[in-house]
Amino acid sequence: MYILTNCHKRFGTAEILDKKTLRMIADKVGDRFIILPSSVHETIVLPAKDETEYERLEGMVREVNDTQVDIEERLSYHVYAYNGDEETLQIVA
Repeated sequence: MYILTNCHKRFGTAEILDKKTLRMIADKVGDRFIILPSSVHETIVLPAKDETEYERLEGMVREVNDTQVDIEERLSYHVYAYNGDEETLQIVA
């Protein structure tokens, strides 16, 4: 598991929009990986999971958002998957 943010640790989740950053992550964890939005400041990156795990991960994101993240800092309740072959980031749950 990796935490993605920026050097300021403020609004670091925007890094998921940077293709160069996504490529660097893919080089480290593999061409397919999962992104769990933690807050507007950081996200969690995991190696690719079996698609049957997506629903469980979405439940985890929902629980953490609802109990640990301030409303104004919540990013999303979705789970995202990156595909390095296609260079795409999409909602999977």
